[in-house]
Amino acid sequence: NMFRGLSSPYVEVVVGRYVDNDRQLSVQRNPPKRTCLSTSNVFEECFHFVVSPTDDTIRFAVYDQDVLTSDLVGKCDVNITDDILAAGFPQKKSINLERGDALDAQKSASKNPDHHAGSVIVSFTPGANFPASSLPALRKKDDLALERMQTITGKLRQEAEQSTGRYGAMVTGVSYTAKV
Repeated sequence: NMFRGLSSPYVEVVVGRYVDNDRQLSVQRNPPKRTCLSTSNVFEECFHFVVSPTDDTIRFAVYDQDVLTSDLVGKCDVNITDDILAAGFPQKKSINLERGDALDAQKSASKNPDHHAGSVIVSFTPGANFPASSLPALRKKDDLALERMQTITGKLRQEAEQSTGRYGAMVTGVSYTAKV
């Protein structure tokens, strides 16, 4: 903040895929989603994404908003198949962010603690239209956690439908939910 000297951070979440070894993230169906500003650095927000078969990455980036621009504090890319689907649902994990200037350096240099920009705690759950054929594999990993998550999600969906009617992502369903 220009007037008080405090930071005004927010998190931007983008789902897409890399193209042409260019490290360029191509976004298809989901526009970037952003949290509200939080001077306490706590973001309790839930985002819903429709993940296409060609999407391979979820990017988490923390920015500090100024009057005219936003400065990149740090970011991290998460592989949807290896880091999310292979781990099963539900899951809650800490993701380390790399400082903006470290992203252009060699990968070994980015492991340097001086390049660490902090971390974000995120959780992932499947949406209402997650393929039923994939659930048995998830059950093998942690049946109790999956059952608990499905019960909670069902109750939340029911409450949302009762209070707002059949409207919104919670009722209509999506492929994945990322909570930041």
